[in-house]
Amino acid sequence: MNDNSVLQDAEGLINGARQSDYGHPADNFYNIAQGWNVIILANDGEVDAECVALMMAWVKICRQLNKPSRDNLVDGAGYLGTIELIQDRTQ
Repeated sequence: MNDNSVLQDAEGLINGARQSDYGHPADNFYNIAQGWNVIILANDGEVDAECVALMMAWVKICRQLNKPSRDNLVDGAGYLGTIELIQDRTQ
């Protein structure tokens, strides 16, 4: 059992391991926003399920650029793989 509150655990992550893994939130979120803007614009300003999959893959790409890890690669590939599942269902 964890004696910390959710907020205490979150504080430890955002000021510790996560910042090391992803970089400062201002930089990380800026990079994510730039990619998401491109993805949304390429989809005529609409956010649909495929768009979300691409955006989540982009999050993993940004994390990989900051600190390479197998987890980023596996998750990124997984998000891209979900596009096929989405397409199969919608066709």
